Amino acid sequence: MMALIVLAPLAISIAVPLGLGVSTMLATPNVAVDYRHEMRARQEALLGVDGAEAAWRRLVDVLDRAARRERAVSDAWERRALAQDFVRRDAYDIGMVEWNFVRLGPAIPVGVEREIEALAAMEADGVFDDLATMVGGTIGLRPSSSSNDTAMSMTILEGMPVRTNARGLATALAASMRLALAAGDEDELVAAFAQLLILSETIGHQRSLLDSLVGTAIVALALRELRHELDEAEVGDETCQRLAEVIRRYRQPPLSLALEGERASFHDFVQRAFSDDGSGDGHLIPRFANVIEDPSIGQLLPALRSRFLMGTRREHVTLFDEVMDEAIAFTRLPIEERAAAGAPVLEPGDSREERRLQLVWIMLPAIGKTLLQEQSTVMDSEATVIMLAIERFENQHGRPPAALEELVPEFLPAVPTDPLHGGPFGYRLLADDPAGRAFVLYSFGADGNDDWPDDPVWRNRSPNDIVLNRPRDPVTLAE
Repeated sequence: MMALIVLAPLAISIAVPLGLGVSTMLATPNVAVDYRHEMRARQEALLGVDGAEAAWRRLVDVLDRAARRERAVSDAWERRALAQDFVRRDAYDIGMVEWNFVRLGPAIPVGVEREIEALAAMEADGVFDDLATMVGGTIGLRPSSSSNDTAMSMTILEGMPVRTNARGLATALAASMRLALAAGDEDELVAAFAQLLILSETIGHQRSLLDSLVGTAIVALALRELRHELDEAEVGDETCQRLAEVIRRYRQPPLSLALEGERASFHDFVQRAFSDDGSGDGHLIPRFANVIEDPSIGQLLPALRSRFLMGTRREHVTLFDEVMDEAIAFTRLPIEERAAAGAPVLEPGDSREERRLQLVWIMLPAIGKTLLQEQSTVMDSEATVIMLAIERFENQHGRPPAALEELVPEFLPAVPTDPLHGGPFGYRLLADDPAGRAFVLYSFGADGNDDWPDDPVWRNRSPNDIVLNRPRDPVTLAE
């Protein structure tokens, strides 16, 4: 009898947690909200356009055709490689089309026939003509429905092939810009640049942070390539004006849209991965524990951890919404006010919070860094417009301006400010520059300090300032 009295509390202390763990194992989610539909309504309200799905389908078709043409040319050259019927460009060359081969180094290398052939194949298929019709038109929106209705699909799986193909076509267009200018075809230079920006606009206006990041990467590629062209070749006055107009027409995707997409995706994940007690709370269902731990350990141990060591559904959602509200509030500040406000620090308060609410910190991307991407894109755009104005000044005067103020008012209405810190851009004339540049244009960075180094070795790799007409890296594919 005494043994029963002693052992009963022990048995209860074991049975109750096990029972709660088993109940967590057996719980089922309640998928009650169509967050894709909500996000699509938000996109349409923001853009206020008709025909968005049709524009998206046209873009997807163009991207698919471009990828197929590039693959066909690569396959043909790979067959030649197997037959040893071509001159290898480096020790690792297997015949694939490599757009960066055109863009690396201070000059276009010899042996770019396969890239020229791939561009010709795309042109013959109407890829560039069809893409050109989208410039300035309706921004395509990915349909709200999806055949993949599993958790996390909204941001990770949806649109992955399109993003991949868009980045592939973007590098092809950047290579096309360089080849066009080398051939003296400034019309083709403008066309390829405008098509790069429509790719960035469309991908960047979709509903996830990953889409936003890819869109930003594409516009950064376009602007960086154009600045290289302006440093390396003479560009006519009319062409410079047309390129500046393309930049002014660029429709910057709002980062708040992508952040709201991340919020919707997280809420979608929660409703699929947590149990629902009917009042907005619950626990992580063990079969989703492979998000954070090895699925081979079974379900009971994750169920116990979920019940007793992890935060609840309500706690996860509350924290995520607080973080996203703070991030979105920052993105809605005017660009010129963000430097003074400073980006919010979005990190867990302590290690215990990070462990209890780790799904927030796992699923939430590095928002703190991406909050500056709009400022960086505007800074990139302003710098490129300045370089176009400098090119026009050089065309007229045979020299670069002694200071950026010389560009006003004939070539610029005012000297643009750097949105990273709200002050001026850095500008210095160069003598005997190894890359042949007559000047350097740079940003002081977020700290607003002019840290231009005295040591020439560091002038293109300053740890604080951002050189905006940095020379191409003389790198080969073999390296």
